[in-house]
Amino acid sequence: MVFTPPTGWPGLHLRELWEFRDLLYYLAWRDIKVRYKQTVLGVAWAVLQPLLTMVVFSIFFGVLGRMSSEGRRLPRAKLDPGQSLSVPPDIIQRNEAMQANA
Repeated sequence: MVFTPPTGWPGLHLRELWEFRDLLYYLAWRDIKVRYKQTVLGVAWAVLQPLLTMVVFSIFFGVLGRMSSEGRRLPRAKLDPGQSLSVPPDIIQRNEAMQANA
């Protein structure tokens, strides 16, 4: 008995895909939701956590502790979206040196 592989492209069976399009849609939507759910939660947590901390400290020290800034400017954080993704220069130099030696 000799087995020979089929020649050419396998059929896509588009009629079956069209017939079960609701199942295909459901499975694709489920995969997308599972894949990106944690990403959305991570981004939301990165934004909400500092904001909620600021609110809690403002209420605790400002309202309950009755502390004021007495006209002094309060320090403000500079928001730099690329700061958390930036690589320190010494790591870049070490990486370039390792690539040159390889």
